[in-house]
Amino acid sequence: MRTGYSSQQDRFRGLLAILAAGMLSAATVHAQLPGASVTYQGQLKSGGAPLDSTADFEFRLFDAAMDGNAIGTAVAINNVAVVNGLFAIDLDFGAAAFNGQARWIEAAVRSPAGAGAFTTLAPRQPVTAAPYALFSAAPWGTSGSNVFYSGGNVGIGTNTPQSALQVTGLIISGLAGVTNGEILLEDSGAITNNAGIRTNADGDLILRAHSSPGAIEFEVGNPESTRMVVLGNGNVGIGTTTPGNSLQVEGGIRVRGGTPGGSGVNNNGYAFGSAGGDNDSGMFSTADGLLQFFTNNVERLRISSAGDVGIGLTAPTARLDVEASRDVFSAPVMRMRNTNGGATGGHAFRAHAGTGESSMSTFTTWPASAIFADNNSSAGGSSAIRATTRANRAVSAYADTGVAVYGEALDSGGGGTGTAARFFGPVDVNGLLSKSGGSFKIDHPLDPENKYLSHSFVESPDMMNIYNGIIITDADGYATVTLPDWFEALNREFRYQLTVIDETDGPEFVQAKIVSGVSRNCFRIRSSAPRTQISWQVTGVRKDPWAEANRIPVEEPKKEGEIGKYRNPELYGHDRSKRINVGDTDEGQGRQP
Repeated sequence: MRTGYSSQQDRFRGLLAILAAGMLSAATVHAQLPGASVTYQGQLKSGGAPLDSTADFEFRLFDAAMDGNAIGTAVAINNVAVVNGLFAIDLDFGAAAFNGQARWIEAAVRSPAGAGAFTTLAPRQPVTAAPYALFSAAPWGTSGSNVFYSGGNVGIGTNTPQSALQVTGLIISGLAGVTNGEILLEDSGAITNNAGIRTNADGDLILRAHSSPGAIEFEVGNPESTRMVVLGNGNVGIGTTTPGNSLQVEGGIRVRGGTPGGSGVNNNGYAFGSAGGDNDSGMFSTADGLLQFFTNNVERLRISSAGDVGIGLTAPTARLDVEASRDVFSAPVMRMRNTNGGATGGHAFRAHAGTGESSMSTFTTWPASAIFADNNSSAGGSSAIRATTRANRAVSAYADTGVAVYGEALDSGGGGTGTAARFFGPVDVNGLLSKSGGSFKIDHPLDPENKYLSHSFVESPDMMNIYNGIIITDADGYATVTLPDWFEALNREFRYQLTVIDETDGPEFVQAKIVSGVSRNCFRIRSSAPRTQISWQVTGVRKDPWAEANRIPVEEPKKEGEIGKYRNPELYGHDRSKRINVGDTDEGQGRQP
């Protein structure tokens, strides 16, 4: 191979002829094995002499002879042996690169392989018809952009087709009556009286029975039997060949393991019912969106178009609206049970109430009751609501700004002397307890079977703690009272009272005084006579963090909504309509008129 060429273009002179030769050879190869690759065979010369070396090639595909757009990515083929100027290359741009539009190939070469820069050869070479085709046209014919074959039968899956088109020996049909882009597969006969399968220009698949009466029957089984029929009037029958409705099914229907059904439609919708008669038992829909459920020819439940469910009434106005006239003691209107006795965290019923609404209520005229229960029984031990628990809370209530638990004991006239709440066992209140009065009430010590004994609480405007005891002064008349070690941590503002106990009733009048106040949880007393018995009392105001944050206001104005009302209006000559929080009660709900 000589050097000193006038240009790189001259160095690889003859490559254009190589490309043309390679492209023409591709038709022969790929008529036997269709694909997207093209075989290039050609000759490289250097200075007029055949090249004996190696070469690297880069090929690019374009949609124009000059400039234009690149199609796909470049194909690089390296270290190609060139012997006596001859070489062969398989070039594959992919089938997607050839869509029927004209294509040009641009080639670049360098030799020896791996040395120097590539030289792009010009002009680009057009891809001719022979390598472009991915199949051999003969014996098919063409007419414009159409391809046809009229020399015999066509087989798919068989090499011995017996009809114009035979697919794996399973589909055999004649072609006739092609109009408006339709493909019609029909039995032999007049086009106006045919039956078969067709597709139209819209892509629809059509089962066609053009003759009168024009029914389409679906037959399966051995021997064959009609399983479904479509009549010319549009009625569809399953289990019957003479359907009288748009859809009529005779026999069992199972929907996800559902129930048997049959016929019976006399409204503008759909029906699934028993075979005992129209609307005997089943589910029925009307044109206005109503869904009805019947048993024994009587409607039992309906779902309105708005989604409200009604049981026992025809115009439900709640998500679940139940109405019944029955003895609720022997047959409840509604019963809910959780039969899983070992379940943890389960509920037979759970209700969540929104603002001003009730999750469950009975004859309610008052707002915001999550659960309302009314027990009219006078029998002892009965309860409107009863809750039991093995280890945790039997009843739990929470209120963000309102009242978590509200109790009121009233008779039908709004009065009464009943008990709003009763507890047996310790009661733990983590918060402020407000009351109109308080006392203890026990069985009378002297007559426990017939009487009670009650005492009133000691009240104070302060959070006061009271401590007392008896102490005897020493021979010098002094005594030190030692208080609990937490006394000063809990209390402040100490007050003292001392009383001398002198049962001798002698002529001397004995006195006592505090000689040093509380310090280090002790205070010191002195009496005017030695060995005097003294009753002492000391009080303190709580100063623990909770008390400091929750001082009880002795006087405060009433809040908006409470002004003009009373906690006990009957004591001021008013009826209970003036009572504060009367709107929070459910008086009258569920009571019989």
